[in-house]
Amino acid sequence: MHESQENIIRWLHLSDFHIGKDDYGQGRMFKEILNHVRQRKKEDFIPDLIFITGDVADKGEGAQYKVFVDDFLQPLYEIVGEEKKSNTFVVPGNHDVLRDVNKYLDRGATCKPNSHFFDPTPKGNGERQQVSPRFKDYNNSFLPPCDWINTPEGSYAELVTIRDTTLGVLCINTAWLSLDEKDRQQLTPGIHLLEDALYKRSEEHTSELQSH
Repeated sequence: MHESQENIIRWLHLSDFHIGKDDYGQGRMFKEILNHVRQRKKEDFIPDLIFITGDVADKGEGAQYKVFVDDFLQPLYEIVGEEKKSNTFVVPGNHDVLRDVNKYLDRGATCKPNSHFFDPTPKGNGERQQVSPRFKDYNNSFLPPCDWINTPEGSYAELVTIRDTTLGVLCINTAWLSLDEKDRQQLTPGIHLLEDALYKRSEEHTSELQSH
């Protein structure tokens, strides 16, 4: 490998599988992606990071996540290496919720001045607990990282060192207020949650750099 390539960081970005929507189509999709990854591996391209950015399931059901893990994610790790599990980051999309749970959620109430819904605090987390059951099957799916949605921070972050480069990875949830197929322009990760996450991770990254 040329010296200029030693610090190249490679990632695999996947999204919108919608497991459960088309059984035949998803099988074809799994096969095509896995074959592509095998081919790239032969060309010495192995991802350092794996990002799965929403809509793994079509209806947020546990059986759909199990199909994804058993028929795609585990075979993927068999190709790229089991150690890549710790460098896999998954966030939910608006189809990764159980929409029949709390389906009369009042989106407007969460944005009123007296609302703490998007505060990165225990009180804010308490208000978000009204929607957390909608992510139950997602949280129990064994997709890493799990259950960060039910934390006061409402986000997940990790510093990852790949060779000599340290990266900060921040996972956020844009599906808090997902209700139906008319979600377009109605969703938000919550500005307070996002600002707090970016600030804290910036501070952590600075401390990490200073410790070297």
